[in-house]
Amino acid sequence: MRSASRVGSGGRTIALALTFLLAACSGAPSTASNAPSAAASSSAKAGGTLTIGTSTDVLTLDMANYRSGQDWLVGSLIFDTLVAFGSDGQPNPSLAESWKQIDPTTYQFTLRSGVKFQDGTPLNAAAVKAQLERAAQGNFGKSYYFMIDKITPTDDTHLTINLKQPYAPFLNNLAIVTAGIESPASVQKYGDNVGRNPSGTGPFKLTNWVPGESMTLERNPDYWGTKPKLDKIVIKFIADESTRMAALDAGEIDVVQNPPPDRAKDLRSSTKLQLINGPYAQTIWLGFNSSNPILSKLPVRQAIMAAADPKPLVSDVTEGIARQATGFIPPEVMKDTVTRPAIDTAKAKQLLASAGYPNGFTIDLWVTTGRYLRDKEIAQALQAPLKAIGVNVNIKAMDYAAFSSGMGRREAGLFILGWGSTRNPDTMLRANFYSKSASNWSAYQNPKADELLDGAVNQSSYDAATKMWAQLDQFLIDDAAGVPIYWSSALYAAKKSVQNFVQTPLGLFDLNNTTVQ
Repeated sequence: MRSASRVGSGGRTIALALTFLLAACSGAPSTASNAPSAAASSSAKAGGTLTIGTSTDVLTLDMANYRSGQDWLVGSLIFDTLVAFGSDGQPNPSLAESWKQIDPTTYQFTLRSGVKFQDGTPLNAAAVKAQLERAAQGNFGKSYYFMIDKITPTDDTHLTINLKQPYAPFLNNLAIVTAGIESPASVQKYGDNVGRNPSGTGPFKLTNWVPGESMTLERNPDYWGTKPKLDKIVIKFIADESTRMAALDAGEIDVVQNPPPDRAKDLRSSTKLQLINGPYAQTIWLGFNSSNPILSKLPVRQAIMAAADPKPLVSDVTEGIARQATGFIPPEVMKDTVTRPAIDTAKAKQLLASAGYPNGFTIDLWVTTGRYLRDKEIAQALQAPLKAIGVNVNIKAMDYAAFSSGMGRREAGLFILGWGSTRNPDTMLRANFYSKSASNWSAYQNPKADELLDGAVNQSSYDAATKMWAQLDQFLIDDAAGVPIYWSSALYAAKKSVQNFVQTPLGLFDLNNTTVQ
């Protein structure tokens, strides 16, 4: 029997220390160039407003039915989970102050007393039950909570969760924002529109949202943990990276997401601005719609993999900011052991001919504009090497809302997609490559992949599960399920007056200690 009884100090997701710890482990850069000194940081005053320019709008703040990583990024400021990853990378107490694993399929949780939702209603075991059941029924949430059999509150502060089967990384899944606990009263009041009217227990609460333009979050005065220093956060949605950067240069905003990579050098030497760069466990890959008759053929996918060299895409297009990927699992989540086929144009042509396309073919490539670092530019850079083997690519660039809607209907041919990882490789791999997953936008189906996914989570230990995930990562490369291009970096430019601005390696904001001088 395993138990946890440590009480977290604030319970927020992954502290700043973990950002640098994971960077050191992965060998990836993690810098806050020209950051203020420790002495200056300690003297920073609380209060004020932080204005952030992000690349895309939030689609929903209903975490049980989230639609993008940007939803998670902002949702992490509003919602708490039962457990949260601590600076040691392990599940630590959050809304649950302790828990016990009774047997492989039974967990008992004790909740904190006196916690209130932002709508004033109390957190209790019934609220946790209602939200986790909602998450288990959501299109994307099913990938994370399909293993839950029943949730039984015994009183306001105690509940038992029974699983249908052993699931080695269950606690890890409870620590991700999809399991953020929403007020049942808010769900009942707003129904399907709760995503525009969220009520969590986190350090900030939503006070205004103009879709496509901006949103405002204010400090939650009733937050149960350590109160954040900022009074307010304003998030402005600015799709074009040059326009975002111009707003920062003009002093109109304090921080920008994904500044132009070619500005990195001057940001590092600037006396007014700083570059904030650290590892982000997100994989960007070239995907195949396997329901497309052409792309359903393995030799075609293998040919494209043999032609699409990620090295110049990373070194030239992202200016070396991103990290060249080998497999689908980022090194912050699990050690990379994947071996990829060599780039070979002649072999790629032979594979196409063997599949019945000696003269190649024409196909659309879907890509977002500004959602990921240099996403559209990556697509454009892929045109030449694919044309060299006879694959003519028509780029269809669009905002993420249109992209996700069409992807959900599996309308794309080729596509460029990014997916953030949790501490548990199963969540990303199952969401994208499990045959029964609603978020399997590539329509990829392979019984061997399903077998490895299901086998991993049924292992008696996390170490045993890790071995099967490593097998699966290699299998997905061998089966050309997609072409990993790069592992992301959390990249921001900010005024020197901004201190302790953190995006964690798992792609969440931790702004409790952030200040603006």
